Amino acid sequence: MAPFLPKGGRGLPFDLCFSRTNMPTTCCRLFLNQAKKLAQVQLGKVIESQLMTLADVADLNKATRAHLRNAFLILTAESLQQSPTPPFKGLSRINPNGLPFQWSFCLNNAKPTVRLVCEAGEPGTSAYTRYKLSLQKLHTLCHMLDKPYPSWLTNVVIKEVMPEIDDWPEGWESALWFAVAATDNQLYLKIYLNLNRSAPLDRWRRVGRVLQGLGRHESLKTLCELSEKVSHESWPSGLAIDILPNGEPGRIKTYFHSGEVNHSWLDNWYHALKADDQLPHIKQMLELFPQPYAGLYPAKAFFVSLEFGNDSSVSLKTDLTVSRWIPRDDIIIPATYCFAEYLGLNTSMYQKALKAIGLWPATSACPISHHLVGFGYEPDGSRHINVYCEPPLQEIKAKCSYNMN
Repeated sequence: MAPFLPKGGRGLPFDLCFSRTNMPTTCCRLFLNQAKKLAQVQLGKVIESQLMTLADVADLNKATRAHLRNAFLILTAESLQQSPTPPFKGLSRINPNGLPFQWSFCLNNAKPTVRLVCEAGEPGTSAYTRYKLSLQKLHTLCHMLDKPYPSWLTNVVIKEVMPEIDDWPEGWESALWFAVAATDNQLYLKIYLNLNRSAPLDRWRRVGRVLQGLGRHESLKTLCELSEKVSHESWPSGLAIDILPNGEPGRIKTYFHSGEVNHSWLDNWYHALKADDQLPHIKQMLELFPQPYAGLYPAKAFFVSLEFGNDSSVSLKTDLTVSRWIPRDDIIIPATYCFAEYLGLNTSMYQKALKAIGLWPATSACPISHHLVGFGYEPDGSRHINVYCEPPLQEIKAKCSYNMN
């Protein structure tokens, strides 16, 4: 098997790297050293600086800060080894300009977190090559964090969801992405997998087999019931699974994107889940982010994630790809702020985080950074807003004079 280090590096063979005796002292150290060298390029350093600033805002403890930084270096060693000048080519389009990294801000009334979404791998290499490297990096992360590797990921999820190399879809830009969330004393990992191949019914069945293989029988029953009720033009496109600190699977999310639809597409989803009490909030969100088209939203304007908890609870989150019809932060940020106040959510950490990385205040002169705004509710009745934005790569404060205060 090929060496574990990035292309051009020298390292131990994969099976030797991941022996219990060699892993902590050899592979992790070699990979971190290599990652730190690659992170010296400007793009990686710009985003790393923002990461540490956000860690200050969230008041993370020393150990969590170190783990967060090391996770960032491991995951982005190759993908951010490039100039900080868009467009960014050779990876999937997490952002419209190809930048393989996003900040994720959660507006709720819980403790502050630092959250990111990223893609691993060398730009320009095949999606399959980057997928295999990403799995290796997951091994490294689990050992670094002293977590057991999630064997269920290989034995159940990948087995059911991922194609063999001979059947690899030509149109896939990427197959696997990472999310990392840091609280004041813990680091959490999430894996996103591509479902965007074959007929929609086959995709539903793959999700069902994952739920069955993981012993989520009540969730499987709910999935089957919903499959007959949800909106037409609901295309399964992704699967996300939280990796708990003990290595077990946590919340399982299936993402569906819309075709060219109107707001009734969302209504049908909430009706199907008997969550009609959330529809006034969806209506408020759509009014705050109005679209200029004649009735129909463009394809992939809406992403809903059907979320199954460990306790078989089910909930729904709706993401709007707002930058597709409102390409201005000075409109999106105030609208997000107003939506949070409408829901009674704390906005102070969101504002502090944006200020810390140079996205607040904003005017029409500022580059667009906010791409998705999402609304979610939990089985306990709590609600939250998720905001996904690309890191600013230039100093924009001098050009921006907008202030929410």
